[in-house]
Amino acid sequence: MAQTDAIRRHRTTINIPTDLLHQAEEVFETRSPTVAITRALQEAIALFHRRRLLEMDWSDLTPEAIDDMRRTRAS
Repeated sequence: MAQTDAIRRHRTTINIPTDLLHQAEEVFETRSPTVAITRALQEAIALFHRRRLLEMDWSDLTPEAIDDMRRTRAS
């Protein structure tokens, strides 16, 4: 991987309860604290976005409206 393609990382020291870290490592099937914490953050962010989608008003998204969008897009 080229240096410009590398993922940017933020190095820090944080205090995490050991039992919580071990649980995250179990859930994500890893023995790496970095992987467990990264995956937990990714999951938390994904959950936030799913909840926002659930809160949206989709009442105008009817089968007819979807068909119209598809026709417009195909043109």
